[in-house]
Amino acid sequence: MALATFLFWRAFKRFDGVDHPGLATVYTAFAVSLALWTAFIVWDDILLVYQTTNLETVHLAILTAQLMTLVAIRLLPDDG
Repeated sequence: MALATFLFWRAFKRFDGVDHPGLATVYTAFAVSLALWTAFIVWDDILLVYQTTNLETVHLAILTAQLMTLVAIRLLPDDG
């Protein structure tokens, strides 16, 4: 989680729009973070966490929100 936090901070500092080289740092940060949340969801299924707690729903909601954020960054117009 600390690695993803560092990468998001670095992407925040370097991002200057979708037509600039800083977009690669955004993709790297999202790839690490999405892999982490995907791993949480897989382990929730392996450990059957969804039968006792609501953690799988939370992990899936965070994963979905991050995917939608990445789509928004990429597809929304850059008015810069």
